[in-house]
Amino acid sequence: MKKLLVTMMMCLCSAILTSAQTKAPIAVENALRQHFPGATAIKWHKENAHEYEAEFLNEGKKMSANFTDKGVWIETETPVNFNELPASVKDAFINSHKNCKPKSASKIDLVDGTMKFEIEFISAKKTHEILYTNDGKEIK
Repeated sequence: MKKLLVTMMMCLCSAILTSAQTKAPIAVENALRQHFPGATAIKWHKENAHEYEAEFLNEGKKMSANFTDKGVWIETETPVNFNELPASVKDAFINSHKNCKPKSASKIDLVDGTMKFEIEFISAKKTHEILYTNDGKEIK
């Protein structure tokens, strides 16, 4: 009985630690506030050793933004309706994935001023993501 109790406590502690939200450095939090002063419901995730992603609401829209660990903005991803994508992107997807239905779409604004678009779709019972440039070229 004692072993069972100890095992259950260890599992509970592990679950709590795993679900705990990542804390971003102050420079990263400040950068988010500078770019999105109205951001609410912010959740931070560490993407890798030098990058953080914030998921948040901004003006009623769910968004995410990535920053370096020094607070330099990298990109912002905003969900959009598939029909809001540029015609070149929609046509490229439809032509290359004829039997697939888009699940979701996003516009990604990059630090260099360019945009790319992400389409998530289901094929063979698996979810896939594909990226396109503004002119409909697939990004590998």
